[in-house]
Amino acid sequence: MNLQAIFASLALLFSGTMCEQADARPPQVRQEAGRGSMGHSTWHLPNAANIKKYRRAAEQGSAPAQFYVSMMYNSGYGVRQNHAEAMTWLLKAAEQDLAQAQNNLGGMYNSGLGVTPDYAEAVKWFRKAAMQGDVAAQKNLAAKYGNGQGVPQNYAEAYVWSSIAVMSGNKRAIKSRDYAASALSPEDLSLARKRATELNREIQQRIADK
Repeated sequence: MNLQAIFASLALLFSGTMCEQADARPPQVRQEAGRGSMGHSTWHLPNAANIKKYRRAAEQGSAPAQFYVSMMYNSGYGVRQNHAEAMTWLLKAAEQDLAQAQNNLGGMYNSGLGVTPDYAEAVKWFRKAAMQGDVAAQKNLAAKYGNGQGVPQNYAEAYVWSSIAVMSGNKRAIKSRDYAASALSPEDLSLARKRATELNREIQQRIADK
């Protein structure tokens, strides 16, 4: 199997229409949503009243609430499934720099749900989330570089972002990191390792400065 085929097999992992996601809901959404609960991509809303609370908070500008309203529409939980409506709310949250929303927005552009497929736009949003330390986005960005989708194929960059994802705790990025490393010369691998370390340091500093 050649490296491009390998990266294709390691491409973005979606659950329904979403990329890998963080587990915990932001505290303000948990408070606004009452007893609604979420874990990964499987979540439940006990009653219609909670859906109204999400929507009210989203309309008032809460980025986390906008994110979860988008997931409601995207998944069809508690509301009629509507990918275009999901896209609208997801974009609002992403534009407020919510990293989870940016990562999932990249996933929507990648899959073409609620929007015309656009790999370059997917890469744009994955990068924004990745630079905020979103581990799933870092792995997703590595996959785009490995596959040459939305960006020129670049195994050095695939290594860099896979490596950063691993440093951030995503063990599922180890395979893609190692495959990318196997495509690089010793000299290029050394440079990629140095760039990964420096870029990860920059990302961690950004997080600390928030």
